[in-house]
Amino acid sequence: MLVILVGGFLGTLCRYELSTHWSQSGTAFPLTIFTINVSGSLLIGIILTAIIEKLRPTRYLRPLTCVGFLGGWTTMSTLAVESDHLISSNHPEVAFAYVFATMIVTPLVAALGISLAHLLPRSREADEKAPDQ
Repeated sequence: MLVILVGGFLGTLCRYELSTHWSQSGTAFPLTIFTINVSGSLLIGIILTAIIEKLRPTRYLRPLTCVGFLGGWTTMSTLAVESDHLISSNHPEVAFAYVFATMIVTPLVAALGISLAHLLPRSREADEKAPDQ
């Protein structure tokens, strides 16, 4: 639990810092959070696949990186809040484009991340018997 807490804290802090320095108007396409969610999906595909298939698994690597850090980095709840704000401020077309783009692009880039991770070489330690995660 502690590694998830640490990873989540760091991921959330990074997301906060980026969104603070890359702010936008409340009626524009929310490019900041869209980029954060898309990059998180790509990284989850790469990192999780690499951990499972290419590295010697450890007890803490997956919870730290994927559950903790990338769980804190990505934010689907902000997608919902920003979409609601766009609709209530009479920009439903932007809200629809934002939700639609997120729901289409994030799984595609996760699949791309998985494909990219398959190109990575397998570590020698991964071939040895690994402990359960």
